Amino acid sequence: METDEKIIKLLVDEYGLNPKSLMPIYQIHKANKEPLEKLVIQFKLAKREDVLQAKTRIVGGEPIKLKLDEIDKEVAKTIPQAMAKRYNLICTKKDADGKMIIAMHDPNDSFALEYVQMRTGNEIKPFLVLMTDLEEAWVHVYSEEKKWQHPFFREAPKPVKAVKQIPQKLSIPGLSSKPKNDSISEQQKIRTISEDEDPPKPKSADYEKLLKAYEELKKEREALAILSQSSNALNSVLDEKELIIILLETAAKITHAQGASILLLEAETLYFKEAIGQKSQDLKELRIPLTENSIAGWAALNRTCVAVNNVGEDERHYKGIDDQLDFETRTVACAPLMWGEEVLGVMEAVNKQEGEFTTRDLEYLAILASQASVAIHNTVMMEQFQNFYLEVVEILIDCIESLDQVNKDHCMLVARLAGAMAKQFDITEDDYETLCYAAFLHDIGKIKCSDDKDYSCHAIKGAQMLSNIKVFNSIVPFVKYHHEKFDGTGTPDGLKGEEIPLGARVLCIAEEYIEDRSDYPDKSDDEYLEIFLDRFGTYYDPELKELFINALA
Repeated sequence: METDEKIIKLLVDEYGLNPKSLMPIYQIHKANKEPLEKLVIQFKLAKREDVLQAKTRIVGGEPIKLKLDEIDKEVAKTIPQAMAKRYNLICTKKDADGKMIIAMHDPNDSFALEYVQMRTGNEIKPFLVLMTDLEEAWVHVYSEEKKWQHPFFREAPKPVKAVKQIPQKLSIPGLSSKPKNDSISEQQKIRTISEDEDPPKPKSADYEKLLKAYEELKKEREALAILSQSSNALNSVLDEKELIIILLETAAKITHAQGASILLLEAETLYFKEAIGQKSQDLKELRIPLTENSIAGWAALNRTCVAVNNVGEDERHYKGIDDQLDFETRTVACAPLMWGEEVLGVMEAVNKQEGEFTTRDLEYLAILASQASVAIHNTVMMEQFQNFYLEVVEILIDCIESLDQVNKDHCMLVARLAGAMAKQFDITEDDYETLCYAAFLHDIGKIKCSDDKDYSCHAIKGAQMLSNIKVFNSIVPFVKYHHEKFDGTGTPDGLKGEEIPLGARVLCIAEEYIEDRSDYPDKSDDEYLEIFLDRFGTYYDPELKELFINALA
């Protein structure tokens, strides 16, 4: 009995579903392949809650009721639409540990979970969901017209009024000034003092002035050392979150602030990308309006740094954050995140520990903001390339499947069986990924061959097509040789035994078991399996026989 039928039986036996009302449901189910669980809800024969509860008892897993307004669309779209529909799932958001929360029609579909994790590079946390809720979520995420773009590609807001812009080259006191030609400046004299030396002995009436300049120089050296560390992180740390946290910790340390945060543009608001300090986790749930009625909004709109040391008296202060978090913002310093002419967001430091934020604090914050802009820009570009890569693979799979409408799921079935066999090897993640891609794209050469049964043609053509794409180079041997036979009677090169790449031997078994089933319409599944198992040792590698049987279990 299929899972759908088990759910319906449970609904009849224990939830009061009228069995007489099921006849038209079964007819639609058989004609259109619509899931029974979806139809009983659609025709109001059972409540959603009852169907989900019954499904949980049959399928297992932790159930979840999708709420459309709680789905993070940008996170959801890291999984392409075709991929989401192929495996009946959707990503709703990421949890605090960075795991992708996946709502699935079948959370026991281990291949789908492994494939999504492999394709996105994120750990997965699966939940059980109704098919009806899934379809509504797909429409909500993928079909809605996009009203805004990622801040990197968003048209930057124009300055509200003429304000002083951030200089292209920041002047750092004691470092950027040039000595006069006719005499050596006092600053230059101080610069020759080493860090470990004691303050100069009093030699003139200018001693106090010299001592003050010396102390300023020491502070500046400390600040530059801190900035240097953050610059090194920019070149060595690959994880975006880790890098932004380093920059925020640097911002708080260099400006002597109690906390720091990065806010990014989204629609007409600023949201907290990352924050450190008091209430930092709670901040991620809140937003600030992109208007001049917030200090961060003012800095973004006017593209300039700003320090406010009397926040309570400044009309630009947005009090909503303080009210919701029961927090008091006393002082704040903001620097816009810029990429060229584009405004990405704002970096801010909050509550100077002693005294007030100074012009020098703003200069340091602007330097860190420029580093954060580079990190965010690089992340956006990587997301774009990742999304492009995922979408291209899905388009190629759709093209291959469109060649054979009768066996539309052929590539996916081959990939599932080959993957189940490969998992029994001591195989690396990269090798498993290579085999999965090869399984999905093994028949791509049929696009250039007039005869689908010309195995030599589509194997060679497919290998040639994929060899032109560097990222697919590793799967070329598997695609080219997936019709080679263990006894040397295959195509295109008549390879024999272990001359055939292991991945190609696995693909050959998986594809032919699925493809050849239609040649034995009068045989039962068990009878067909016996016929197929007899081919091991001739057509197929006998060492893979047990793995194949286990994969079918």
